[in-house]
Amino acid sequence: MNDPNIEEPLDFQIDRFITAHAILLAMKGVPGIYFHSMFGSRGWPEGAQASGQNRTINRRKYQRTELVKLLTDPRSRPARVFFRL
Repeated sequence: MNDPNIEEPLDFQIDRFITAHAILLAMKGVPGIYFHSMFGSRGWPEGAQASGQNRTINRRKYQRTELVKLLTDPRSRPARVFFRL
């Protein structure tokens, strides 16, 4: 939903991302929320380039310690998205 080539305030980007998920959660049925969506992860072009597989752009693997560190920083994108969702 956010164009990485356009400069926008992070607060605005996160608001838009949360709004999109609010719509998803308001729909009838069981929503599908991907792991990376819970943390507002961006694409991982380095992984796709290294593997030669375009799908790898969405498959970054976090180490638990790295994710915990991100979630304990209230200014980080992952913490801000996760705790709002």
